[in-house]
Amino acid sequence: MDSIVTTEDTIAAIASAISIGKGGVAIIRVSGKDAINSCKKIVQTKSKYAWESHRVFRGFIQENKQNKFIDEVLILVMKSPNSFTGEDVVELHCHGGIIIVNKVLKILLSSNSRVRLANPGEFSQRAFLNGKIDLTQAESINQLINASNTRSAELAFSGVQGEIKKKIDDIKNDLINQLCEIEARVDFEEDFTDFDYTKYLKNIKKVKEKIELLIENAKRNSYIHNGISIALIGKTNVGKSSLLNLLAKKEKAIVTNIPGTTRDVIEVNLTINDIPMKIIDTAGIRETHEQIESIGIKKSFGKIKESDFIIYVYSLEEGFNVEDKKNNTRNSQRKINYYFGQ
Repeated sequence: MDSIVTTEDTIAAIASAISIGKGGVAIIRVSGKDAINSCKKIVQTKSKYAWESHRVFRGFIQENKQNKFIDEVLILVMKSPNSFTGEDVVELHCHGGIIIVNKVLKILLSSNSRVRLANPGEFSQRAFLNGKIDLTQAESINQLINASNTRSAELAFSGVQGEIKKKIDDIKNDLINQLCEIEARVDFEEDFTDFDYTKYLKNIKKVKEKIELLIENAKRNSYIHNGISIALIGKTNVGKSSLLNLLAKKEKAIVTNIPGTTRDVIEVNLTINDIPMKIIDTAGIRETHEQIESIGIKKSFGKIKESDFIIYVYSLEEGFNVEDKKNNTRNSQRKINYYFGQ
């Protein structure tokens, strides 16, 4: 966020997805010290469970200016500290048409000067500030909401449950134990047996391995969450566009015997084994004075730098020749897979 947000404010926002405009139910979430009182101003109810914590009761939204009801709602109250944000939270479950849910939110905000519209991610921010979740869980919530495949959702939910936090805490505790022994030996060396350097180094090595594994898993999981970009690189007429069409199962790229047919970047989005992938066909790399083709080749080198992986395509008939070796040398710092084209 651009500015520091004080938790003295009471915030409200639509908490359910209404981008398609219709739904059976929509949820407006209100959080803060004035959450209950602000909702009492617009809700009429005769329920005996009204405003009790962790109870659901029935009521009606009243438009004060016209003194009429505009929707029938279910109200869920969660009093501090037993809520997602750690503050008093009220959820208004109204009918899910985009017109009615926006009208209910407008009435809530206009009837209460101390209630404002929440910033993006502010409910999770308050949960973090109040110690209800840590940063890994906050990030996992965002990944769960934006998951584009089943595996991504599974990994994100494990993060929400605190699996990443647990691993980090284990590493932290291991390091604290090692540090405590060293500090104790500095002050009370005479009370200890000889320091076992071999055991100490083994323990530190185990901690290092845990950290490296955590980092490696994070990198691997980022591909599942964000997808993998793969650039098809090679000389002209070696089968890059044919490979793209084969993977896409569509004629996405024009294929001819004329060298330099592909002059721009062509991208195809696929999902393989629940992992989103972007396959990028590029202009064939060669020496040329043709202006448009030169621009395409320049874009090819740009995609080499941007892509997560590169598949270098070359002709099986011609073999991996001098030109291929030259192109390979240019990209020696990147992870390259080789594919036999024509």
